[in-house]
Amino acid sequence: MTEEYPFLDVSAVKLIQMKVPCVFLKPIEIGAWIWKMIHLSKKIVCMMMTAVVVLALFSHLHLAFADTATDVWDGTSVAKGFASGSGTAEDPFIIRTAAQLMYFRNHVNATKNAYQGKHILLDADIDLNHKTFGDPIGSDTRPFYGHFDGNGHRVINMKMESGVYFVGLFGYVVEATIENVTIENSLVKATAANANAGALVGQGYGCRISNCHNINTSVTKEDGTTRQNGVGGLIGLVGDNGSGSSLKNSIIENCTNSGNIRGYIRAGGIWGCSVGSTQTIACTNTGNITGVDEAAGGIGGYDYGTGVITKCANKQGNIKAVSTAGGIVGYAQYTQISRCYNTGSVTASGSCAGGICGSANFSKSQQSPSKIATIPAP
Repeated sequence: MTEEYPFLDVSAVKLIQMKVPCVFLKPIEIGAWIWKMIHLSKKIVCMMMTAVVVLALFSHLHLAFADTATDVWDGTSVAKGFASGSGTAEDPFIIRTAAQLMYFRNHVNATKNAYQGKHILLDADIDLNHKTFGDPIGSDTRPFYGHFDGNGHRVINMKMESGVYFVGLFGYVVEATIENVTIENSLVKATAANANAGALVGQGYGCRISNCHNINTSVTKEDGTTRQNGVGGLIGLVGDNGSGSSLKNSIIENCTNSGNIRGYIRAGGIWGCSVGSTQTIACTNTGNITGVDEAAGGIGGYDYGTGVITKCANKQGNIKAVSTAGGIVGYAQYTQISRCYNTGSVTASGSCAGGICGSANFSKSQQSPSKIATIPAP
């Protein structure tokens, strides 16, 4: 061994020199050369491993970027089918472009029960580019019955001004599940008298809406007179489907609204009007809600049924109506409200304003009157 190369066995180097007589070098010189080659080899291996890691990282980033890329609609394109899939839970129909979303819309509206029991998965953000969307997905004669999973993606810059009676991305749904999707920076405006409008669903019966969000999307309906007319941040009108033993109620859970909602009557941050035993669970509103005439609430405008509202909050949203304005619900018929709170302002220029409920039915009837139990704001 040597001081400069402590791990070098000089006797081994001498043996190498004896077996390689053509190399006229001293043992220590050969040892130094071998030592340097070993270190150089290590450096080359390290550089190669680093290059492999860097290439793998860039490939991963590229794939991640490709998976989250946003498709922008040109306003006219319609695909001839889905990207892939057979419609089962294990192999859902895949939507990756706005043109495929349009194909889906057209097929639902043209084919009765086309997607009953079928699964659809949104696999990219869709930018509708402020182009006119046209008719929503589903109608009263051709409702959407299937399972739509937004997969955490967004539909942005949607422009919908419609004269049908159920206005939203989905117009009319029955016993459908819609989950994990956000409507963002969009405009929804219902122009027909007594229409129901929401950013996500115009009218839904026996449906389940879970983990869906309205971010900075305005929903407006300026006129209307019927009790069941509603304008909501996510859903216009929601209710049960069927009757008796086949009754299926609607469930809305873990949803939020930050858009400004304006309706002639029945305006709410999550839903405008409920006409059944809808359960509204863990939902939050931060948008401003205006009832041009009556019944405005942070979560719901008017509950004309035996609904349950629990673990919900109106945070900072300003609630205004001529009459019947509430931080959680404007009017509650036979509603149970529990574990809810409001930190926004509530104003009724005429009558009936409340931090939780603007007006409620507390009189004796064949059904139980409304029950309200709240918790302090955190």
